[in-house]
Amino acid sequence: MATQGVPYEPYKRSKKSVKLQHDTFVFLMRDPYAKVIAGFNQTLMQAEATTIYRWLSLVTSFTKGFQLRPVTLEHGDMPFRYKFGPIGEPVMADANILRTGNYGWFWEGQDLDDPNPGVPFIDGVYDQSSFADLIGQKPTARELELVAGEEPEYFQKYENAVLLRKDLIHYWYKNEFAIDVEDANRIVRFCELPSEIDALLPQHLSATPDVVIASFLRRQLAWCLRVNVEGGDISEDFPEEKIIHWYQDMGMAAFDDYLMLERAPEDDKEWDTQLGKAVRDMLKRGQDN
Repeated sequence: MATQGVPYEPYKRSKKSVKLQHDTFVFLMRDPYAKVIAGFNQTLMQAEATTIYRWLSLVTSFTKGFQLRPVTLEHGDMPFRYKFGPIGEPVMADANILRTGNYGWFWEGQDLDDPNPGVPFIDGVYDQSSFADLIGQKPTARELELVAGEEPEYFQKYENAVLLRKDLIHYWYKNEFAIDVEDANRIVRFCELPSEIDALLPQHLSATPDVVIASFLRRQLAWCLRVNVEGGDISEDFPEEKIIHWYQDMGMAAFDDYLMLERAPEDDKEWDTQLGKAVRDMLKRGQDN
């Protein structure tokens, strides 16, 4: 069982993170705020630190030169925006199961006070055509279908099929589990499966896949990581434009003080929305400081 690390509070989890029950986050400091670039359900996944490092390499263009450090988060000067507080020691790649909590992405030798150290760019779309040369395999669902709730498109030709137990097909196409070839063919659950389905899945494959299948499984794992792990920052639900428009609609000064209107009354229903409550909390913190 993953032990509790630095709790993810006060971070407000995004809809994607809540749906996937993420309890472990990797933040990158992008001036002036920290942004989630990856989230994990470590209570379920029980991934070791070396596995987390390898998975991060699969969804970024970097295989070395970076490190994770436990971080605490502090509120920024905009609702649902955060910055790093105290920073812990690097997580060694050979450590045991990564504890749940918040982690920052840092470059080796980086000045920890640098607010914008450079961004490990994560491209947004995985090229489905890369599956075309794999005989007997079928691309999994399009990226973000799990979040959007769309149904995957099932194979149309028998020569593009692989044999899989009928009970598992739906969950395979929804990218809810994958096989990590590099971790002794471990079956990785990305979300909590129904008990009767989970019982059908062992912890590891009983037989070693051949070269072709292993290649497909590696690609499928990378795809599932993009769907279930990559991104998930709260700014996806509350982009800056949405926040600024809310301030304007409520007759409050925007962040550059270019607009000042009559402030909405305290009984306005907008104050009871998630954003309204976050603004109230931010104003209260300002009064307390």
